[in-house]
Amino acid sequence: MDTLTHPPHLKLQEMCDCYLETDFPRQLMAMADSTSTEFMEDGYKYLALALLEATTEKAKKLSFVKGEDSALVMARASDREIELPAPSLEIMGAVISIIRHILHIEDDEGSSQLILGLKTGQLDLAVSVKRDGQTERLEIGFPELESTKSVRRRPVDAAMPVKDSLDICPQCGETYWKCGECKFTFTAASPPRKCPGCGEECDFRNITCYTPDCGGPGNIDPRLV
Repeated sequence: MDTLTHPPHLKLQEMCDCYLETDFPRQLMAMADSTSTEFMEDGYKYLALALLEATTEKAKKLSFVKGEDSALVMARASDREIELPAPSLEIMGAVISIIRHILHIEDDEGSSQLILGLKTGQLDLAVSVKRDGQTERLEIGFPELESTKSVRRRPVDAAMPVKDSLDICPQCGETYWKCGECKFTFTAASPPRKCPGCGEECDFRNITCYTPDCGGPGNIDPRLV
C-alpha cells in the first residue's frame, strides 16, 4: 500500500499541501537549525517549504547549491534576491536526490519539466540539475507563475512553539485521483487540467477510500487501483 500511495512525486505534492498554511520562513529557519537524522524525510519537507516560499515571493527561479562544505538556497524575483535559511549538507543532498529520482535524471547534468498539482493550482516547473566535482546545483524555474493561484500563508501565533507547527501529518486525507492514461496517482481537492505525471489533459478517476474496509479517507481504495 505504501509504495502505491507514496511515490516520490506524490509525496512531494502531499508535503506541499500539508504545509500550505504554515509560516514558511519560520519553518525553514527551524529546519536549518535542526539536528534530525531523518535526512530523506526532511529533504521532502524542506523542498516543499522552499517551493511554497518561492511561490509566495513570486520568485522566477529557486536555486540550491551544495558544495563540499557549504550550502546555499536563493529565491530570485524580478526585483530582488532572497536567501533562504539553508539546511544541513545531508538534507541538501536529499533535496537534490529527490528531484533526480522524481525526474529520473541519473547523469551529471539534465533538465526536465516537473508538474505539481496542488490545492491552490498547478505549478509547472522547469528543473535542471548539474554535478561538477564536489559541487551540485539544482535550479527550479517558475515559467507560468502568473497563471498559478497565489499561495496564502496562515498567520502563526508568535508564542506558539515551532515544534507544534512542524508536527503536521503528511497524510491530509485529501481526495486521491488516478490518471486514465499514465495511471499516475496523486492527491488534490479536484483533478487538475493536466496530469501531474504525464503532463497531458486526461480523464481522472477518484480512487479515494471512503469505507472502514480500506482504512477510510486518507487512503487509496485498493479495489479501484
